[in-house]
Amino acid sequence: MLAKVIHITFDFLFPPACFGCKKRGTPICDECLGPLLAPPARCFFCLEAKTDKNICKRCLAHYGLDGIFWTLAYHDPLVKKLIASFKYGRKKYLAGRLGELLLRGLKKEQLDPLLVIPIPLHEKKEKVRGFNQAELLAREAGFDLQKFILKRVRDTPSQARILRRSERTEKIRGAFHVQDGKKVTGKNILLIDDVATTGSTLSEAARTLKKAGAGKVYGLVLAHG
Repeated sequence: MLAKVIHITFDFLFPPACFGCKKRGTPICDECLGPLLAPPARCFFCLEAKTDKNICKRCLAHYGLDGIFWTLAYHDPLVKKLIASFKYGRKKYLAGRLGELLLRGLKKEQLDPLLVIPIPLHEKKEKVRGFNQAELLAREAGFDLQKFILKRVRDTPSQARILRRSERTEKIRGAFHVQDGKKVTGKNILLIDDVATTGSTLSEAARTLKKAGAGKVYGLVLAHG
């Protein structure tokens, strides 16, 4: 509680500067945000005509996810800088604004009641980083999380360094384990992560949850590209 009060006081006295225009007040102002928004227009996976919840029927049957939502275009250098500063630069003060933007991805989507699960890091990686960026974003977005249901049991290499979808799919296979199947049986789930490029991580997590008895599984990420 004290840490939160100190953080709020510090922000009041020394408001953060926009990563784009350097104007004081917020890490990314509304004016700079506009060009960074990425309204879905095609299927997330194959880039063909968009259908319901941003996945076409063919990919719906293949990738395990029943829908995926996002807010920002990851190919934009400013978006990459924001996320890298938060994720690797340990600038956790960015989580508030980024969590707000994460939530925009759902917009007016009507989803059934959901269990919300952040994509877990392997315990070694989380210990080095000091936090799980997906969990922090989700909390700042206001989600009530179920963080101990899904566990990362393999310390896989960073997906960002692997370009081909087939390689990413192979590297991430078997990376997750459902610790309590009773908690997911028949439940619809929303997976949270910071970035999705090929969707391999979300797909593997979705398949793992469905094998354990989950119903529909959706993905929500801050950025895609």
